[in-house]
Amino acid sequence: MTHDKTRLAGPVTALPCPPSEAEKEEWQNGWETILNRALPTLRKLWPAPITLEIARDLFAVGWITGFRNGTAPRELRGIRLPSHIVTGALANLDSAIIRKAEGQPSMWQRVEYSGNVGPARGRQFYVTRIEHQGEPDGSKIRTVYDLSRREGGRFVRVLIGAHEESVRPLPVWWHRP
Repeated sequence: MTHDKTRLAGPVTALPCPPSEAEKEEWQNGWETILNRALPTLRKLWPAPITLEIARDLFAVGWITGFRNGTAPRELRGIRLPSHIVTGALANLDSAIIRKAEGQPSMWQRVEYSGNVGPARGRQFYVTRIEHQGEPDGSKIRTVYDLSRREGGRFVRVLIGAHEESVRPLPVWWHRP
């Protein structure tokens, strides 16, 4: 009789696997629910298709990861997020994607100012506020920026409402040290 020398190779680990059909159905239902709740809030500011595509993929990853890790406490199951959190996230993602595509400055990016305020002309600042202004019907949307300098470890606002034609984005962003 031979002696069987079979043994375990070590700790058993699960191999990564793609989303199951049930997981896909669950996250797709969650995504549709969120979009349907956001519709009344978004109105004419509906994000670009590329934004929705990226957001959907990120949502899927988050949903499935949370499901597989069991990170949602039982008392939060069935409790929805406030719509302003969803619409704010989509708006931020949309703004970042569009700004990147159009070469417009984003938050905390350094820009050079070339507008009509003489003492500031030709100087560099950081974008510390972005506001989209427009007519109630969604026409004539324009973007204005608040521009700041760093002083004593803080941002000090120098210009309020600088027009987009007056700022040139530079490939530098402020990062917390």
